[in-house]
Amino acid sequence: MREFFADIRLALRGLFRDRGFTVVATATLALGIGANAAIFSVADAVLFRPLPYPEADRLATLWEVAPATGEANLVSSGNVLDWSDALTSFSEIGAYGGAIELGIAGSGDPDLVVGLQVTPSVFGVLGTAPELGRPLPSGATEEPTVVLSHALWESRFGGNPDVLGETILIEEVAYTVMAVMPGEFQFPSSDVQLWLLLGLTEADRESRRSHQWRVIGKLGEDTSLDAARSELLALTSRIAEAHPEFMEGWGARVEPYRADRTRDVRASLFLLLGTVGLVLLIACANVANLLLVRGLDRAREFAVRQALGAGRGRLIRQSLTETGVLTALGLGGGLLLAGVGLDLLLAIAPGGVPFLENARLDARVVVTAAGTAFAVSLGIGLIPALRAGGGGGSTPTPLRPDLAAQGIPRRLRHGFLAAQVAGALVLVAGAGLLVRSLLELGEVDPGFDTTDLWAVSVDVPRARYSEQADQDALYDRFLGEIRAIPGVIAATGTAEPPVVGFGNTFSFVIEGRPRPGANPREAPVSLRAVTPGYFETLGIPLLGGRALAGGDRSGAPPAAVVNDALARRLWPDGDAVGARIRFADEQPWVEIVGVVGDTRDLGLDAEPEAAIYLAHAQRFWPWMSWMTVLVRSAADGVVLAPMLRDALGRVDDQLPVRRLAAVTELYRGSAGTRTFVARLLGAFAGVALLLGTVGVYGVVAYSVARGRREIAIRMALGARPTGIRGAVLLEGAGAAAIGVAVGLVATLLAGRAVEGLLFGIAPTDPLTIAAAVGVLFSAAVAGSWLPARRAALTIPMERLRHG
Repeated sequence: MREFFADIRLALRGLFRDRGFTVVATATLALGIGANAAIFSVADAVLFRPLPYPEADRLATLWEVAPATGEANLVSSGNVLDWSDALTSFSEIGAYGGAIELGIAGSGDPDLVVGLQVTPSVFGVLGTAPELGRPLPSGATEEPTVVLSHALWESRFGGNPDVLGETILIEEVAYTVMAVMPGEFQFPSSDVQLWLLLGLTEADRESRRSHQWRVIGKLGEDTSLDAARSELLALTSRIAEAHPEFMEGWGARVEPYRADRTRDVRASLFLLLGTVGLVLLIACANVANLLLVRGLDRAREFAVRQALGAGRGRLIRQSLTETGVLTALGLGGGLLLAGVGLDLLLAIAPGGVPFLENARLDARVVVTAAGTAFAVSLGIGLIPALRAGGGGGSTPTPLRPDLAAQGIPRRLRHGFLAAQVAGALVLVAGAGLLVRSLLELGEVDPGFDTTDLWAVSVDVPRARYSEQADQDALYDRFLGEIRAIPGVIAATGTAEPPVVGFGNTFSFVIEGRPRPGANPREAPVSLRAVTPGYFETLGIPLLGGRALAGGDRSGAPPAAVVNDALARRLWPDGDAVGARIRFADEQPWVEIVGVVGDTRDLGLDAEPEAAIYLAHAQRFWPWMSWMTVLVRSAADGVVLAPMLRDALGRVDDQLPVRRLAAVTELYRGSAGTRTFVARLLGAFAGVALLLGTVGVYGVVAYSVARGRREIAIRMALGARPTGIRGAVLLEGAGAAAIGVAVGLVATLLAGRAVEGLLFGIAPTDPLTIAAAVGVLFSAAVAGSWLPARRAALTIPMERLRHG
């Protein structure tokens, strides 16, 4: 142990003496280790860390599968009840809706909180008992009840244990507080602050056309996922036979809960993990090169120590100790950088990433970083240590190192440099592909003018506005107040705003057009309930017939407009105008009065979907009580927001404005994952490019330093400075060429990793890859410039005089 500490003291003295090397090597390792720790902390929280529920590995998500698309679909109330009754593969099943903002009053001023409708059995599935209150029932309760999160209980109710049984108003409906959940409990995300207990009854078993629930279940202790899938598929077939008019063609599937929640981000996170791993490898190659160069410079020192009796093992141990101390310094700096980097990652991460709020630099991350650092230390220190101990394959004479064996370090240095350049090319090309993809995405026409268009969301409490006529009157007054605001050009309303709409789809029948099978309905399409002036305000072109107008109100013959995508699909002969459709047997026929252009309401990267526009005042569904008002105004959002709140206050001062956002920002947010990955990949590519440039500089500068006498002789024999400078620059470019060649092959192979994030370009896009190659060669020339300039300034006689 005494020798170990002596080695550490000696290593510290040597590193302190060679401060320039120590700073560069430590900073390089800190960048690589810090980037890995920050990204791993995110990936760990989202993909690997155990979920905060007992036996979380038994949790599964159950979906219906839509017949038209084959994609996962929400579940109808009738199927939730049938699944709960019949499935034996699950110990319990629960259903929940989508998170929404809810107005809450009681024990403080009115406020907006994020809430969720859940069946009480959800808490049994998750296996988490309340912190306050009795265990939650599995069935319906007799009165509206609510469960509070620990955070809401503390912030709004002061942590008062007497809150149980207290009545609070949620959307102006009285709810009784039944329980408070523990602080660590979150479902499905930390945004949700309260859960409204939903009790499905036998009357809901008849509801199979409306699909609105997400379903979570806990597998039985001895039940496999495959067995659960088989049972669910068999049950779905029996339900389809019993209810062909609703379930013909529908399927079902079961997925592990975590895998299902993280499906959309898993590939991106693994891509980022691979990216930072590549950055770390580049950093290691850079430091290994520095260590090799430093080892050659210290060859005489090791020869002297051998002459004084130091054995080969002693020299190897000392060299590895120095590398270990250097790596420990890099680990410390890397963890500091990781803390800053994680905060930055969380600040720029797109919304909706599941479990991201749990990301932190905890013991798991630190241990992983330390293990990575240990592997790095061994990897980059072994070859220089063997060289220090005389592992070159020959026996040096004391005080005269084996110069002939220096060809091996030269090949190693160029090999490490090639690895750096190859890795940097992969990252630069990947970042270039994503940036070009974002540029292509930005050029996509959404089908309407998003300039100076703002979206503001409002929802009326149905307890006070129970009649549809009252809701319509309120929205008419609100739109009138908005149109009177100075600077407002136009305003309209819709229940399905672009990008952030609820995605309501409805099936329908076409008059006079029977379909085969028990279910004669057309495939569900998007339905958008809009107010008069919608198409004019957004600039959606009218292709035929007329737009919805002020006369399309309650009591008038129902009217609808279809978009071009639906008209071409169902009326290819161009006879959509005048056709009639019906959504339910008990509802009247709706006449199609016009055809409009397609819009990309789901995002710029999504193809326009078939859609029906129904007059908002003629909607048939009482639960569709919300509205998003689209306002065209050149005013800044900071100026417009209070004016909109005042306008709503003049109509009803108890209603909050739930969201105000520029429509351009909504579309930008829909590309959030692409933008997030492109930013990070661009940053890591910049780091890799910098390390590669430093690597070229180190190799070329060392070659120039060792060839100073040769350069002096050549200049004494008549070589011009420009020729010397060109030769050195060519050496740098040549040293990078092998790395570029390897990197090209790796780039073509790695293109599949980013293919899912690309839009409008191929992962082998020649223009982007050629630009990346040009950037790498430019970096090689830049890294060679200073050594080349230094070589060109050599004074021959002075260099020859001093050897």
